[in-house]
This record gives sequence, C-alpha cells and structure tokens, in this order.
Amino acid sequence: MGTKLNSKRVICSLAMILVFTLSFVLAMNVSKASEYEETDMMRGSKNRGVETTVTEAEYRLFVCIVYCEAGGEKYEGQLGVANVILNRLHSADWPNTLKDVIYQKHQFSPVKNGYLNKALAAYDKGEFNTKWHESCFKAVDDALAGKNNIGNRMYFMTPKALQQNLGNNYYDKLVIGNTAFFNTNW
Repeated sequence: MGTKLNSKRVICSLAMILVFTLSFVLAMNVSKASEYEETDMMRGSKNRGVETTVTEAEYRLFVCIVYCEAGGEKYEGQLGVANVILNRLHSADWPNTLKDVIYQKHQFSPVKNGYLNKALAAYDKGEFNTKWHESCFKAVDDALAGKNNIGNRMYFMTPKALQQNLGNNYYDKLVIGNTAFFNTNW
C-alpha cells in the first residue's frame, strides 16, 4: 500500500508540474504574441543603406501596385518595379512616403485608370492567391530586404513605349522581360 501511495504522490506531483509548466509557457506565448502583433504591423529592413519601414496598409498598397504594373511579368520584372518604387522613396527628388510615391500625378497608370483600386479590393477580399500574386508578394518582400536587380533606375515602361515617348532622352536602360528600366536626361 505504501508503494501505491508513493506512486499516486509522484503522479500527482508530475501532473502539477506539468500544469504549472504549461501555464507558464502559455503566459509566455501570450506575451510574445502581443510583441509580434505590434511588429507585424510594420515591415522594415535596410535597403540601399536606408531604413525602409512600411505599415501593413503601405505593404498592401505596395504589393497591389507591383501586381498592377508587372503582375504578368516574371519575378525579375516584378522585383524591378518594386525597386523603382523604393529608389524613388529614397530619393530627395520624389515624395517621402510610399503612398505619395505611388499616387504622385502621372506616374503609375493603374492609379489613374482604376486598376489599382480593383486590385486593392481583391487583396482585401483575400483574392490575392494565384502564382502571380504570390510572385508579387515575394518581389516586394525581397525588395524590402535589400534585393535590387535594377540599380538606381527611377523609371520603367515597355521598351517600345520608351523609344516612342522619350526618343534618346534616357540613359542606363536595362530590359527585363517586357519592361525597360532607365533614368532620364531631364
């Protein structure tokens, strides 16, 4: 009978230790979850030696404009578009918020033609789930993490539109897929 009593005490003690440990672990996870909730609202990294931090709303806008401008292109073209936006964001010649860079007058046609608003609505409905959307998420994440495949180029358009619209008033052209990335002489 003494052995059974000792076994019950050991089992009871182990159960109490387990309950205490689980409650401690759960309390730690709740504490860590609240830390992550705050940091999940911001995404940031060092890009081009400059700290780039975007809110979730800016991230949503960033992914959607990359999708609108280059969703049908391969990842490298999407990454290039994301980097044009970041290059502008980090330049003194352009607005200093992601939203203002994207909504600057006459810069991104999806803003004017309403395609960006449609993409934002689809994003909000959870409809950004195709391989093209996933590629845009990756391109934005990689650009924010510092991956840059276009250098300091500030503009992009199709190679044909570039030639028709700018003639020789550009330099440093780099073509990726159906997109020419470049700088201008003005």
